[in-house]
Amino acid sequence: IDIEGIWLTEILFNNATQKIDLKGFALQSQLVEKMLPQLEAQSAFTHMKFEVANITETPLPPSFEIQAKEEMPL
Repeated sequence: IDIEGIWLTEILFNNATQKIDLKGFALQSQLVEKMLPQLEAQSAFTHMKFEVANITETPLPPSFEIQAKEEMPL
């Protein structure tokens, strides 16, 4: 996905726990929440639930961490 104003600095995959950790920066912290539905809509992330783990407003630009874990289908 390509969201203007957001850039990733780290992408960590943990096969043992089936978790993904994304870290980066945003021009505005509100952009981070807007990115979550777009991540979940990607076919590569089927059954993954993304949530914002941390947003740090200072120093600028805001930094963020998003975590995802596999959801078990019902």
